[in-house]
Amino acid sequence: MKCGKCRVNMRERPEERMGLKITVQECPRCGKSLISMDDAIRLQQRALSRIEDVRTVVSVGNSIGITLPAALKKILKKGDKVHLIWDMDAMEAKLAKA
Repeated sequence: MKCGKCRVNMRERPEERMGLKITVQECPRCGKSLISMDDAIRLQQRALSRIEDVRTVVSVGNSIGITLPAALKKILKKGDKVHLIWDMDAMEAKLAKA
């Protein structure tokens, strides 16, 4: 794989992040590094699987809201759109980045 910036062949190296072994592609010239989509998904799942918390429902204008744990700042930022899936039977919400 060639670096999108330098057009130099990237070097592959193993790395451990959050207890997972992943493969990093790194440009020897500019230092840009990339990981595969599969590794990114595995890391995201690992990060999200560790977040469990009790939150309080708050008023937001005429709506209600639930604040999210600060740990999610690494994944979501103000203005990001999320897809909310609400399961009425399980009383469970799932969020996906839109």
